[in-house]
Amino acid sequence: MAVVGGADAIACSTLENGAFSVVSPDQATELAARLATLDVVAIETAIRQADFEEPVDEHEIYELELITPDEGPEIIVAELERLTAFYAKTADSKLGVVMYTT
Repeated sequence: MAVVGGADAIACSTLENGAFSVVSPDQATELAARLATLDVVAIETAIRQADFEEPVDEHEIYELELITPDEGPEIIVAELERLTAFYAKTADSKLGVVMYTT
């Protein structure tokens, strides 16, 4: 998803992972508009109702060990709200986003 992973990957041999990702100002504006339509209450409700007792694979088990099911909805909603605010500010400023993960 471009909102967290960038829209385009740019190869760069001097970076540890070999690339960085870019979201153009136009893409950031589109993402801001889409994020603004998220129903975080519905997302929080769905997470609270999710069945965390039957993990699919070891990766999911590892992820579930990082937070408890009770903490999950609050953490995810807070992150979505921060992401929405970040992209709104980015769009208002007519900026793009460059991302790099190590």
